[in-house]
Amino acid sequence: MMRLLHWVLAPESYLPSSKFPGEWGMPPERTLAGDANCSILYSDVGSDFYHLCGPTTSEHGWVVDKPLSTEWNVSEWVKSAQGANKQWIWLDNRTLIESWKADARKIEEELSTHLGNETIFTFLPDRGVAEFQYQRSKGLWSQLEPLPVYWGICSTTSEVGLDDAHVTNEIVYNSQVAYATWAFGYSQEVVQGLIITRLRATKEGFPQLLERIIDYAKGYGLSKVEIWNLAPDFKEFAIQTGGRTYSLEEHLPAIKWYGAGGAKWVLNEKFCWC
Repeated sequence: MMRLLHWVLAPESYLPSSKFPGEWGMPPERTLAGDANCSILYSDVGSDFYHLCGPTTSEHGWVVDKPLSTEWNVSEWVKSAQGANKQWIWLDNRTLIESWKADARKIEEELSTHLGNETIFTFLPDRGVAEFQYQRSKGLWSQLEPLPVYWGICSTTSEVGLDDAHVTNEIVYNSQVAYATWAFGYSQEVVQGLIITRLRATKEGFPQLLERIIDYAKGYGLSKVEIWNLAPDFKEFAIQTGGRTYSLEEHLPAIKWYGAGGAKWVLNEKFCWC
């Protein structure tokens, strides 16, 4: 079944019906589909199973890509003095949606200036993509006391308040220092930590951003804060502050590219997990 999925998603130019393996019968119809540049999935059965599920017996399927996580133990966190004091706005469930719209606009602009021959791609956090993480765990976090109010944070140089969603949108779009959103991570129906769903920060802004996120997690008695595929600029700070980077054993991000050559998946973060 997973092998057949490629024949539904991939364009005819990549997988022409004439090359469909005859021993599999007739190729599936590409109804309302067949124009994908790639497909991704998150494997809970290791890296080999879906790799073997290619569109033909001689072509591979999904390839695991950067299954790394960096995790901080909240109880062992030591405050850092790095970075100048900044102003911050906290994002509630209303302004959170606007922040993803602004972030998507920013991502599109940044990727449009990409130079070089390498193909890069990503997913955008708006239109319900990142919101899935918020809604998915609602049945658990809605039982926390006090009830969670904030789902993100952003640095700002503005003195304005959050009078309307437009203000939030512009603050997030123009922030050059630090921005993050999160969801509650859980295991066996118990909320255990914060997982950062989307992160954008400078090397100088990241320490204060993370410090505020750690403090927020402490307020709910959570044990950890986790970030997928932490950017190289932040890894030294992570080591200094007790962050542990390791390979994931589940939810392994995997990609199948439907085109010539290859492509680099950028912003391979938690926000697009499903």
